[in-house]
Amino acid sequence: LSLIPSEYHSRIITYEHFYLRDEFDLMGIHLSNDTITPPTDYHGNITRTAYTLEQIKEYKQNSLYVCMDCVYPSVSEPNQKQLYTLDEMRDAVRQGVIDRKVMALGGVKLENLQEIKELGFGGAVVRGDLWNRFDIHSGFDYKMLISHFRNMRRVAG
Repeated sequence: LSLIPSEYHSRIITYEHFYLRDEFDLMGIHLSNDTITPPTDYHGNITRTAYTLEQIKEYKQNSLYVCMDCVYPSVSEPNQKQLYTLDEMRDAVRQGVIDRKVMALGGVKLENLQEIKELGFGGAVVRGDLWNRFDIHSGFDYKMLISHFRNMRRVAG
């Protein structure tokens, strides 16, 4: 975080390390499962990861946004399979479960961004596609990585 210009800190959500929210004046905190709770004195933005459509409905009420996990087979974790068929996601859209407050998570890559957009997700969370393209320990040239994500941005429009 110290390498990211402070002008971008207000766009960042911290995962698990909640103390960083105040230290870097971040946007908020992320809860990845039901066993993780915010600090008792916390008053700020919360985002959540949901693993079922019922959780999405519940979490949307009190969250800035909800990440719908396992939308596609994981890019980086072979044990994580896709939890929803395309028809199930379309039904969730019709029922108002998937909307602008729900982010697609799991298996997100350039090839499925257009579908994510068409389904009406509020956005997409890129993890494995990022980590598989760059080794922070040996890579110093970010140009290819930046180019890839610019392409993703064009598709997501």
